[in-house]
Order: sequence, then C-alpha cells, then structure tokens
Amino acid sequence: MGLEAYLLRVKFKKPVNADKLHYFLEKQGFKMISKRGSKLSDYRDGCYELASDKGITEANILVPPEEITVIALSVRFSVISPASVIDQTFDFFKELNKEFELELQDTEIINHLWLETTRIEDRKGRGRIPTPEEYEEQMKEVAIPIDAEEFKKNKLGIRKRQSVLRDKPRQKPLKCDDTLDNMNRNQLLHLGHLEETTERKNGPWTIKETIPKYKNPWIEVKEDQVIRPDGKPGIFGIVNMKSGISVLPIDDDGFVYLTDEFHYAIEKDSIEVVSGAIDDNETPIITAKRELEEELGIKANEWTELGVVNPFTTVIKSPAYLFLARKLTFTKSNQEGTENIKLVKVKFKEAVKMVMESKITHSPSCVLILKAKEFLEK
Repeated sequence: MGLEAYLLRVKFKKPVNADKLHYFLEKQGFKMISKRGSKLSDYRDGCYELASDKGITEANILVPPEEITVIALSVRFSVISPASVIDQTFDFFKELNKEFELELQDTEIINHLWLETTRIEDRKGRGRIPTPEEYEEQMKEVAIPIDAEEFKKNKLGIRKRQSVLRDKPRQKPLKCDDTLDNMNRNQLLHLGHLEETTERKNGPWTIKETIPKYKNPWIEVKEDQVIRPDGKPGIFGIVNMKSGISVLPIDDDGFVYLTDEFHYAIEKDSIEVVSGAIDDNETPIITAKRELEEELGIKANEWTELGVVNPFTTVIKSPAYLFLARKLTFTKSNQEGTENIKLVKVKFKEAVKMVMESKITHSPSCVLILKAKEFLEK
C-alpha cells in the first residue's frame, strides 16, 4: 500500500464464506465498486466502499482459486480523511466482530518500525519472502484493540495516523486512489508535518507547477513547469505507470519457463519472463503468484525476492519487483482477453545466452535472468 492510504487487516479466527462476507458488507452500507474474476479457478476480488459525511472506508475481499472462504479482509482509508473516518471504520469493525470473530491487525505499524530504523543495513531485505506461516506470525505482533479512542492516542507516533488526526480543515471525503492528486510533495514525504508550498525542489531542479496531461487506468502523464539546473525555465514530462512484477520460474531440472507474445508498443513478438502490473490492494508477491498462474498455469512453493529495477529512469516512473520461483507445479493458465501467450521452455543457460545475444530485450527480464544467475551460482 502506498502513502495515500492507511491499511488495516482483519484476520478472522475461522475461515469465512466469501459470499456471506459480501452480503454482510452490503448490509453495513458498503457498495461494491469493482469486481474481478468469476470462475472458481480465478483469483476473485471485490472492492467495496462505505461513503458518508464521516469519510470513505474501503474494503477488499480476495478469494484464491478453488476456494470459497477467506481468512482475512483488507480495510483502508485515505490519510487526508477527516478524523471521523476512524470512528466510522472502527464502528464497522465492532459490527464485523459480532458476526465473525476476528483479530484486528495494523499493517502500518510494520511500515512505521521499518522507517524508524536508522541503520540502512537493517532495512535491507534478506532476499527471502516469508512463508504464509511466518507472515501470520509477523502480523500477530501488530494486533490492536478494536477501540477507536485507543487508536487515536497514536502512542507510537505513526505519521500516517497522525495525518488523519491533524486539526487542519479537510476537503470532501476522498477515496484512497484520489488522495495522491490532493497531496503536495511535502505531504507525500511527511504526511502533513511540513508547511504546504506551491514551489518545490526535485534535486537540482525547481518545480513551479505540475499540469496533468493524460490519464487512463494504467498510465498518467504530467508536465512540470521547471527551473532547470542552469537557472533557465523549461518543461519536463513524466509518465507514471503502475508498479509491476517480473517472475522467473525454474524447475528442478534447470528449465525456465518464459512467455512469447506480441507486444503492441514495439510492434513485434517478444520473449520475456512473466510480468504484470500490481493491482490495487495487492502486494508484489501476491501479484507475482497471480500472474504466474494466469499467464503460464504455474504455481510455485518457493519464492525468492531479487530486488527491484527501474526500467527507464529519465521520464518513466514504474518500478518492477523481481522474483525467482522454484518448486513448481503445473495447472491450467487463465489468460486475459488481451493476451495470446505462448510458453517457451528452455534451459536456464540458454535463457542467459538469449539475454546476451539480445534475443531477450525486455529490461526487467534481462535484469532478472542475470540476477538469478548470480544468485543460483552462489
């Protein structure tokens, strides 16, 4: 979850039927605003919102393939919501707890403690994604009471929480996805603890004004009116794209599984690793697992995080998170209507050769394959 939202996790003591949870949300006044997946073999998720003069509380149900129950529910609200959104959200938690016994977990405590770490080396990941069991143990440590007043005390000094509690007058209630357009750079960095300014610095550049030019569900184009490092006025265009993932699956016999697909922008077929955009309310690892199964029909029991790559740093902001997937099992793919993907199975050594001979040119794929080579040879 990005800077725009305060994220809480409801962990149910017993699995809850997804349909029953859906009807409960509707009974509490939530409206479904988006839905994806309909078959039992799909990842199915539904996004809901409860909108009132107190604010907007958003909820997300994610149901894994072949399952009809869920063990958790994600709930969030904008960090520049009025403080009354806390009361609304915790009133909902109380009603939910009456129907389904739960533990409330504050994901932002983990983020806060990470940010409070002063030693850079302590912030670095250890290269391994926690198992589901390890993740659940980690989340138990950030359980909080279902008590709005206790939440408001903010004893840890969490910046996101403090942003909601500020006395500053609010605009109309905002959805989380709209929040970034209503926060200036200082708010993004410090969540309201610095004074607002219309002119801001970006390294040696000074940004006078940002003008939105184009936006669709996948990309956003902005133009900054700037003062260049040499002191002269100018413009700078930025393309913000959804963050993404890339996955390299490798089996016990040393074969890797790649995709071969026509790509619209380059007007030709391209051999790549499995890649895709991170949807709202998803973490990179959840997206990686979903994309691997959807595109190639592959599941993996062992996942290793191999860092992040920024494919084109001059004008495009679109980080891609890299994963190595092992201990594979095979099922049926479930490609989207825009996809016509052919599976390419080659020895890992051949994939490295394809990178070096520019038969693979997709930059996250190249970086991931070479990083995997270094990792596996250790």
